[in-house]
This record gives sequence, C-alpha cells and structure tokens, in this order.
Amino acid sequence: MNIREALAAEHSKRQTMKIVEHVGGDPERFKELMKVFLSDEYRPVQRASWSVNCCVENHPKLALPYFPKLIALLERDDVHTGAHRNILRMFQFVDIPPRHRGRLYDICTRFLDDLSRPVGVRVFALTVAAKIADGEESLINELKVMADKSIPHSTIALRVRARDVFGDKRRTRN
Repeated sequence: MNIREALAAEHSKRQTMKIVEHVGGDPERFKELMKVFLSDEYRPVQRASWSVNCCVENHPKLALPYFPKLIALLERDDVHTGAHRNILRMFQFVDIPPRHRGRLYDICTRFLDDLSRPVGVRVFALTVAAKIADGEESLINELKVMADKSIPHSTIALRVRARDVFGDKRRTRN
C-alpha cells in the first residue's frame, strides 16, 4: 500500500483503519506515514493525523524516534491547531523520555494557560502535563492553579478532564 495515495484517495474511518492495519507495529511503514504527517502539506497532514494517532495508541514505541520533530511542531505557531491537538493526544499514550519532559511540560502549560487555544488542545495539554508532573507536588499544584483559572472560561470538556486528572469532584460544578 502506498500510504500517501491511500490518504489522498479517501478520508474516512474505514480508510483510516485500513492504513492503521497496514502499518501495524512496523517502524518502516510508520516512517512512511510520519513522512506525510511531518510534511508541510495541509490536507495530507490533516488526513494522516488520525492514522498516526491510532498507530501510536496501539504501538506507543513507534513515536519515540519522532519526539524531537513532534515537539518542534508544537512550538510552531504556523501549524494548524489540529496538528497540535493530535500530537498532544498521541503523547497521552507514550512514555515521555526524561530528556523531553521539561520542554514538553513548558509547552503544555503555555497551551493550557492560553485561553485563545481550542479546548481540545488545552484538554490534551493538561493530560500530558499532568502525566509529566506525576509525583511532583509543586508541578501538580501549578497545574491545578492553571486549570482553576481556565475553567470559568472553558467548556465542560476541560472541567471534566481536570476532575479526572486531579480527582477533584467539585470541578464539574463551576
């Protein structure tokens, strides 16, 4: 299967699952998919993101070689917010290598604190930041303050995610 051609042919769940099945846990096939995802072509990137997410959810280690490039994309403002959302969603499923934790935590807290960001980006940023902060009381407290500040200006999605992340039942009533 030519992944680029498959992505161009159709954008559907059926096609996405075909691509995910084709890639499986094969690093070479995933590399072909990531080549499309990391390109500067809007539509192919958009279409590849769903397949990339599903592949990483099924085989988290596939993402490891791409951490530097994915984090660099998160730092770019000229990238579609959908790419930011999908990269952060992907990071929920992988063990964050220690050398990337500080930089990624900073990015996530900036996204969470930026009320102009779409709620999906902020929800996944909260999840990834909390995953990185796990066990670090000062970082968890910092995230709670940011979440508390954001919740009154957000949708129920962020309230529920904050409740799930922090185990705080009162957050859904704000």
